[in-house]
Amino acid sequence: MRSSTGHSNHYFDNLSWEDITWSRSYEKVQSVQRRIFEASYSGDVGKIWFLQKVLLRNPHAKLISVYIISNSFRKWLTVSTSLKISGNDVISLAQKLDFKGEEKILVVLKSKDFSSKQFFLNLQDKAKQVLCKLTLEPEWKAKFGKNVYTFGEKKSIHELIHQLTLQLSSPYPLYVCLIQLQDSLTAIQRKNFLDKLTTFSLIREQISLWIQMGIFSSYKTVSYTTMLGVVLECPLYPLLVRIFLCGFEKDLGKIFSGCVGDTRKAHIFNFHQFGVNDFRFISYGGSIITISRKKELLNVILQFLKLWLFDIGADAGAINANIKLASQGFTFLGFHFIAIKMHAGSKVLVRPSKLSFKRVLEKTKHIIKTNKSNTSYELVIKLSLELISWAKYFQYSHCKDTFSKLDYYIYQQLRAWVFKRDPKHGRSYIKREYFPAGKVYLFQGNIHRSDWILNGVRSLEVEKRSSKKFITNFLPKTAWITPKKFVHASILS
Repeated sequence: MRSSTGHSNHYFDNLSWEDITWSRSYEKVQSVQRRIFEASYSGDVGKIWFLQKVLLRNPHAKLISVYIISNSFRKWLTVSTSLKISGNDVISLAQKLDFKGEEKILVVLKSKDFSSKQFFLNLQDKAKQVLCKLTLEPEWKAKFGKNVYTFGEKKSIHELIHQLTLQLSSPYPLYVCLIQLQDSLTAIQRKNFLDKLTTFSLIREQISLWIQMGIFSSYKTVSYTTMLGVVLECPLYPLLVRIFLCGFEKDLGKIFSGCVGDTRKAHIFNFHQFGVNDFRFISYGGSIITISRKKELLNVILQFLKLWLFDIGADAGAINANIKLASQGFTFLGFHFIAIKMHAGSKVLVRPSKLSFKRVLEKTKHIIKTNKSNTSYELVIKLSLELISWAKYFQYSHCKDTFSKLDYYIYQQLRAWVFKRDPKHGRSYIKREYFPAGKVYLFQGNIHRSDWILNGVRSLEVEKRSSKKFITNFLPKTAWITPKKFVHASILS
């Protein structure tokens, strides 16, 4: 591995994909990030800014940024287009990844109608957002409260689901207030946000441009279920939201505890009637969940949040909030939560929501419909990407019955596809050709037997002998992905 001393562009001279040792690149980036975290924790602003500028110029950070976003685009391209991203493309984009404050065009990839030039311009802009996230996140992680979770990372999502389940497990009836802030943040004023960001001019100007181009509004249509959409459309958005909302929990806690704070607000909302332990607070991306036995307390917190958002320049009137009993059930991040009364307390069931189930079926139906002329081998690849990522997202829940039900509906879609594709042959031929019997499948280290698994075959021509070889694949059942329980890292240490 070559040295990265000197200007980052020298590092890229004659660099090939095989020369990159990714473990070493991650170590170098994480080393700088740790120093930024420590400087932020101690309040040394000058050292924070110096290290952040070092990380922005670091060639390893640039490579990792492009690598992260290109991997996400590869999954999307497999399903949507014929464009490809090579290792040399990643290196070339990383070399050009500079923060110069110039405005870039945001290309929203929702169809096949875009050029190769537009695609790589969009890829570069997203990679710059990832680089900015790598630079700013260590500073703000030292400032975030313990109930603010890292958005877009699957481990953090599952940790949140686990913590939310524990907090809902109470012998007493609990009320839940789910607050969605996406619409409120769309009308955010740049100056108010940038004043809160308190960073140096280079990042400040670039983030100002992204806000002007609609980074907050582009997130509104992103799906939670695969997390792929989050990375493709707005990788920096979750961090910016957490920065914007940083301080709300602290301000709320100060008023409840009677310490420093706005006594005018405490008097208006009658906070003296309640205690700081009367509610639980969780923030995730553009969503806030508050839990309490007292419904009137949740209403008070909601009104306080609206006033807090108004004071910092957001559109408080656009908040979407709903208060209900946990026993009535509610949907969050694609999961459906419901607290069921038991003899000794309550049991919380967490399942994939009906809307998430409906959406994944619509996606698979669209993939099958748009691949009528493709081979079963190509169809298996595209369906596998969608179904496996969806199932892995929901595997930390009571998902066994949902997965089995999904497999049944997917089979019905595939059954219609094979009969339309091959109308000349009978059922026996189609069963033997597409769903061969008696086969054994190895999936994620486990052996499965089934007679109704879609198989794909692709021929490979051998140049010297002018003969053919065949490679096969299969579409695994989502029921083969075993449900898991989240284990916190501290338990393992």
